[in-house]
Amino acid sequence: MARKSSAKSDYMPLTKAISGGDIKPLYILTGEDSWLLEDLVRRLKKIVLAPGAEMVDLMTIDCEGKSQKLPLEQLFFDRDTPPFISSKRLIIIRRSGSFVVGGLDEKRRDRFIELLSNIPDSTCMVFIEDKVDRRLSKLIKAVEKIGVYGQILHEQPPVLGRWIRHSLEQYKILIEPSAIENLIDRCDSDMRQIQQELKKIRHYCEGAGHTRVDLDLLDEICIPDTRGTIFNITDAISVGNTDRALELLHVLLGRREPVQVILFMLARHFKQLIYALEARSEQQLTSAIGVQPFVARRLMRQCRRFSLHDLEKLYATCFETDLAIKTSLIQERDALEIILVQAGQAAQSR
Repeated sequence: MARKSSAKSDYMPLTKAISGGDIKPLYILTGEDSWLLEDLVRRLKKIVLAPGAEMVDLMTIDCEGKSQKLPLEQLFFDRDTPPFISSKRLIIIRRSGSFVVGGLDEKRRDRFIELLSNIPDSTCMVFIEDKVDRRLSKLIKAVEKIGVYGQILHEQPPVLGRWIRHSLEQYKILIEPSAIENLIDRCDSDMRQIQQELKKIRHYCEGAGHTRVDLDLLDEICIPDTRGTIFNITDAISVGNTDRALELLHVLLGRREPVQVILFMLARHFKQLIYALEARSEQQLTSAIGVQPFVARRLMRQCRRFSLHDLEKLYATCFETDLAIKTSLIQERDALEIILVQAGQAAQSR
């Protein structure tokens, strides 16, 4: 489900610090938005490395999540090697697998902490990790003493909306507010996906001579609005129109949407309906689960058709169904249809 908005992304503070030349010796970066993560790396390269110096002052390692591939002793040497022509030597380690419980044995972890605790001013080390476990308190304290631990999450909808509008205005293309909301939602707030869709929109508008983007244009050229279809399915269920819900399900399957994706989105939707049932207002729901205001409005309207007990049961059924599919106890299409029929029965019993 959507992340809670109480979790704040460190992207903007880090961007501001890096752009201002405040470069730390150590960065541990993790998070859900890969485009923003890579943007921070690009900014560090631009500030730290002299033009054309990547061959001599940049070192990159990808451990593929296997901590045994981390060349600890070599990194001590590289850490202490001064830059040739840049202001700092930049060392980027991806997926070291060293910041999770069980990643390193005690001896190697102590050596790793020693590596991170004595980085000279002439070196900047960046770790990009799939996961960081804060229970490794000794390691985390060593990181925070000399550097920065940053979580790079998806940006909030208002920030993304301003960025989308500005990106298209540069090409003299206007986009309607409803289209902005829909684009963010169908891309699930992922900056990389939004970038790809904006590129398609620009090329289409330039070729067709369009200067305005609306929902119809998004439906024509952008990735399918799977989440919107899930909403329409539950809209149909909530008014007792199970046949329509099944038709829409078959539309998704006809687009070759993976069954596991549909099942995940149904489960997430039922979970969000539970939040909506417990929320006091649209504003509270928007804040609690980090969705667009128009999404919150639809959730608040839909949730009134179900009881809390029914929604919790449907949410649990999604996971039971996932297990049944994986163990070949039921056919994928049959499993999804059964969930929709059960949801329709729950709505009609209200």
